[in-house]
Amino acid sequence: MKPIVIIPARGGSKRFPQKNKILWQYTSKFLRDNNNFFGDVFVSTDCENLSKIVVEDGFKSVYRPKEISTDDMPVTPVIKDVVAKENLYDKDIFMMYLTSPERNIDDYKNAYKEYKSEELESIVSFYKPEYSPYMARYEDTMEPIIDHSFYRYQDFREIILLTHYVCLFKGSSLYKLDNQLYGEGITKSFLLDYIPVDIDFKEQLERWKLKKH
Repeated sequence: MKPIVIIPARGGSKRFPQKNKILWQYTSKFLRDNNNFFGDVFVSTDCENLSKIVVEDGFKSVYRPKEISTDDMPVTPVIKDVVAKENLYDKDIFMMYLTSPERNIDDYKNAYKEYKSEELESIVSFYKPEYSPYMARYEDTMEPIIDHSFYRYQDFREIILLTHYVCLFKGSSLYKLDNQLYGEGITKSFLLDYIPVDIDFKEQLERWKLKKH
């Protein structure tokens, strides 16, 4: 049985107007190019125009109610809405944000292989950041983000950052996951050896396009 895909794609974006509609083409192509690996694709959206494009591309659009389409709504209730409507509790589910326009199918195949062979409930990707947060401070208060007394770089603890570039879980285990789709004690880390592309601003998209070409 192939893993399915759920994509949350709200219509409104204050920082990057029409962001999900603009970024849709990249994930859509990735999924169409790899339809021998992925099963059904469900897109949760409140945007009528995006919904039409989703259907034209051969995927299923799931209406996203207003009450879970607000700016501050976490992703977990959105995924729960799709799972309940489509009865996906017995499925292995990849959640994909459209903010990752550059994907490597091997990452998804390797994560899925690990997930199945170890009979996991959840696996999420992480990466090692380029810079340590131990020296970072909040701009408004200048308070350190991490309270510590270290002054040597070698004393800083190694950290990894969560990224939803790869995010896989059982539909029946969704209730165990928090608002970051992470479950303490059940989610395994899938460590990437690079920092994945993540687009939240139009300027980031333009820089990524220039870098590609």
